[in-house]
Amino acid sequence: MVTFVFGSRSGSYVALALFGTMFALLGGTAAWEIRRRGGSWRTALVVGGALFLGPVALIHVSSTGGFYEAELGSASVAVRYLLWPGATEVPLGSLERIEALPAFKSRWRLHLVTRDGSEYESATSARSVVETAASRLRAVHP
Repeated sequence: MVTFVFGSRSGSYVALALFGTMFALLGGTAAWEIRRRGGSWRTALVVGGALFLGPVALIHVSSTGGFYEAELGSASVAVRYLLWPGATEVPLGSLERIEALPAFKSRWRLHLVTRDGSEYESATSARSVVETAASRLRAVHP
């Protein structure tokens, strides 16, 4: 079994923790201020939660999203994401396209598209890592 690693799990966890803490403080401060000025607990919780969850979700989707590992087996590739437990199995026979695509600032993503239209995208990584993974997957693709 061959495992390809994309991005930095520890770096992504640190970034999410840093930004999560920052936006939790912002949301908590806004909620506290709403309550201090006589607003309801419900309003304070909704505003504070939105100021925390909104930006953290956007950071995750734009910067830390995608799978971080791809394990190449004999009949499938198992992709593992940062925040989701377990792996998603993608049968090699169902793959229609295997592409190494530029993302931003000289970072690349592995893009897998199945015949049914499902798309799987890796976390950003160095071009050489992504192109090596794409060529290895193409070599075993039926």
